[in-house]
Amino acid sequence: MTQLSLRGSDYSQRYPSIYTRRFEALRRVHLIPSSDDVSQPLTQDPDNINSNVFVNLDSPVSEGGENFSTGEKQLICMARAILKRSKVLIMDEATASVDYATDELIGKTIRKEFANSTILTIAHRLRTVIDYDRVMLLDEGRIMEFDRPSTLLSDPSSRFHGLCKATGKNEFAQLKKMAGL
Repeated sequence: MTQLSLRGSDYSQRYPSIYTRRFEALRRVHLIPSSDDVSQPLTQDPDNINSNVFVNLDSPVSEGGENFSTGEKQLICMARAILKRSKVLIMDEATASVDYATDELIGKTIRKEFANSTILTIAHRLRTVIDYDRVMLLDEGRIMEFDRPSTLLSDPSSRFHGLCKATGKNEFAQLKKMAGL
């Protein structure tokens, strides 16, 4: 097991469940691959510039997390919310700095881990909110539409419908499918 030291105390030995929970949270937000076993020592290849800095909790963190990308910072925040079991989750473009494949994985994690939570999401990616309970469409700070995505998507005069349709024929069909239409 990799050592987790804070103020000279080895917490990985004193509190193994906390250590395991932290790794599991990092795994759930896809910062650590599922194949990594937290009971085995994790190693980082110093010669690999793309080496995963999350393979152990001894990795240095610079002031303000400047040594992490914006996407990594977003995923760390998500892992923290999982650990806290937040009942209310507010996300502002939570996956804007990650690729689409990671966005989809994070979406699945959010749906699973926060199924019993209230989620308020600011998003520009329609797939992010297409299966939410309600969508609020704003224009210049004013509420233009507020309803179930499926209801808005079923109304050809809806602005939300127009946004979804503007994504192209294939994506529009996929959004409709995801909304249950």
